[in-house]
Amino acid sequence: MANSTYFDILEAIRTDIHALALVGLSSANIILHKVPSTAVKNLPTERFPCIIIAPWGREVIRPGSNVRDDVTYPVVVCIVANEKNEAEQPQDVQRQNFNQYLQWRETIRKSFSNLRISSTLCHLVTVEPLDVVDRAAWEQKGLWASGLVLKCTQRETKGS
Repeated sequence: MANSTYFDILEAIRTDIHALALVGLSSANIILHKVPSTAVKNLPTERFPCIIIAPWGREVIRPGSNVRDDVTYPVVVCIVANEKNEAEQPQDVQRQNFNQYLQWRETIRKSFSNLRISSTLCHLVTVEPLDVVDRAAWEQKGLWASGLVLKCTQRETKGS
């Protein structure tokens, strides 16, 4: 059975982020989710830091011709890091790893902005930054979560 276009896009993004070799990030911690979640039970064994890649919202279809349409597949890429110590008390972490996480975000953004994902998957990727840090995740869970939405547009043939 062939993969769906959306799944192939998610896998290609994971592969491309892995190829960035972000310092301090295990390749096993670049993961695909059906639904983006910072629930610890849904994270990899080594858990933090990690990058979660998941579908986001809904596709957008722009009619093209009688033969093709442009379909945009939104994908969220979220950097998640634990900012609690073993005693489950927030550390003095306002500066700890801050530059590193921002560097990861910047590197990912620059790597995808207005570019292609392979020659066959997406002819254009636009980047929509989300909040630099998710305040609720920080205050309620002690997690640094920062996301970008990659809008991957593919020119698809109509029909099967």
